[in-house]
Amino acid sequence: MSSEIRRNGYILNWLGGSVPVQGEGTIDGRRLDLRARSAEWSLEIGGNENGSTPPVWWYVEDWGTWPDAGYMPEDEALAMVDRGVTLYREQQPGEIGPGHPGYDDFIVRAWSEAMLGTANAAQAMDIGTGQTAASCHQLGTSRREYRC
Repeated sequence: MSSEIRRNGYILNWLGGSVPVQGEGTIDGRRLDLRARSAEWSLEIGGNENGSTPPVWWYVEDWGTWPDAGYMPEDEALAMVDRGVTLYREQQPGEIGPGHPGYDDFIVRAWSEAMLGTANAAQAMDIGTGQTAASCHQLGTSRREYRC
């Protein structure tokens, strides 16, 4: 387990573990979370610790075969954070909140990719929890089985 790591414009306060490998830190004053499990890794930027607010930006990528990602070496996990941060910087996402024309689509995408729970997604869109799946279906996407 590593203590604080500062590089490429972000700070990782913690990186380590196995099944899953995890990292927590900050970038641009926002939360940064790495999680590697099963056969994929993900990086989330923004959101809150209890998961009631979706991240501003996230990225998920396949890595190895099951259960390789859960045993990802620390140097490779750090390289994945660097890769995700580069993509984040290139895309320069802005905050999307209630009232924004794309807010509901953003919430449904966050829910469908398991970045936001059903109850929180329904609350954010002011709909019943049973309607989140219908909203997801309308956008032609489906809910991920589990969160990386």
